[in-house]
Amino acid sequence: MNQEHTTPNNSVESKTKIQSALTSFEHRSEQIFFNSRWLSAPLYALLAFMLCLITIRGLRDAVDMIRLTFTGTMSEFMLGIVEVIDLVLIGMLVTTVMFAGYENYISKMDIRSHPDYPTWLLKITFSQIKTKVTSTMTVMTGLNMFKDYYSLGGEKNINASALMFMCFVIASFVFAKMEHSHKE
Repeated sequence: MNQEHTTPNNSVESKTKIQSALTSFEHRSEQIFFNSRWLSAPLYALLAFMLCLITIRGLRDAVDMIRLTFTGTMSEFMLGIVEVIDLVLIGMLVTTVMFAGYENYISKMDIRSHPDYPTWLLKITFSQIKTKVTSTMTVMTGLNMFKDYYSLGGEKNINASALMFMCFVIASFVFAKMEHSHKE
């Protein structure tokens, strides 16, 4: 008789304890996962450092451009300009990924009151970041194809660059189409 009363009661208590333990485990796991996002924060600091290196490289290229203005050929000068454009695109890409990635995945930045706060930062999604990255890579690949054409001496030597360019064009188109279909 005592066993009959304790068994159903113990069974309910046992299920309640198990559910409570699972809920507690789930909550702790979610907290660990949520807090682990901070492990990628140093990567964003690394991107900021890379932006410094891109700037230093741009300054070095500017010195080269001054020299090319007076002593270089027109092809060398044009290739120098393309190099600077490439650096600007890489810098914009790093900045976009750094700000939008940090803002979307790590923590909201407390800089909204700053007069230079970029308004796009509040609106950019992961899908848009992918589209921007592939679009920038497409332009950069096209610029590199242009450089190869000038530096390698003509059409027959740029097949690999053209293939890479077409791959980025297709990827950019696919990502843009996917983003557009998500908005609808």
